[in-house]
Amino acid sequence: MFRVFARNGAGGVSVILATAAAALRKAEEFRDDGFRTVSVLDASGATINETELIVIAQAESKGA
Repeated sequence: MFRVFARNGAGGVSVILATAAAALRKAEEFRDDGFRTVSVLDASGATINETELIVIAQAESKGA
């Protein structure tokens, strides 16, 4: 489970997604929509950078 946060000034939005690949897509969508700050957290609440998220998504696609 991954939580993607997006902030733009005082406003923000958060979504919970089941896979790293879905979290990557949502983070990209938020950036494309003009959100200034986008962050991804894992199920324990730790922040995950984009490189780590890509590695996790690749492992998911291989069935790991």
